[in-house]
Amino acid sequence: MMLFPGGNHLDTNQIGYSFTKNFISELGRYKSMSGDTNFFSSFIFISICCLNIFLGISFLKIPKLFKQNKISYGFALIGGTFIFIGCLFYIAVGFTPEDLYFQKHIFVAEYFFNTTSLGIIFFSIAILFSRINNLYASLSLALIALLVIYAINLSHIPEIDPADTILYAQTYTMETQVFKVIMQKLMAIMIMINIYTFTIGINNLLETNDQ
Repeated sequence: MMLFPGGNHLDTNQIGYSFTKNFISELGRYKSMSGDTNFFSSFIFISICCLNIFLGISFLKIPKLFKQNKISYGFALIGGTFIFIGCLFYIAVGFTPEDLYFQKHIFVAEYFFNTTSLGIIFFSIAILFSRINNLYASLSLALIALLVIYAINLSHIPEIDPADTILYAQTYTMETQVFKVIMQKLMAIMIMINIYTFTIGINNLLETNDQ
């Protein structure tokens, strides 16, 4: 964020990155909305996106910890597969900057949220059938409820290519922009919190299996 040149979809004169006015994926643009080359910020963004492959692989290995319960194991296997696919879509977000591949960028970003959400749902069910405290499943289901609210609130707002500055300005107000940006970051933070709680729960399961 500190290396981002500036500009947002409605204000090209903005200096630097705004937490409430710039989307996360704008960090990966080839050029920022101010028209400046965004090399350093996009390089770091793409690198971080690629690191998600390790998260995806780890979730393919986690289901074996649930083998003591066949139902739990089955749901964990499906959940791990969906989260792995979600991580691949997140990597694709880094390689489809919105200013170069807008439609592809929207596609992979939406499917990242969709597949990750499905993975979290299946993992939550796996936890309910396992020896892990159901608190972790409850937190996951709370996240899913927020994701549904997020999707419903944004379903009426069309996706407009910001390259069409006139149509974008006619479709969006700054209030709408800020709402979308804050909601997107809230969902991203909730997913990170959920992955963290999964980690604690799975660690507890490991300790239980070792006893």
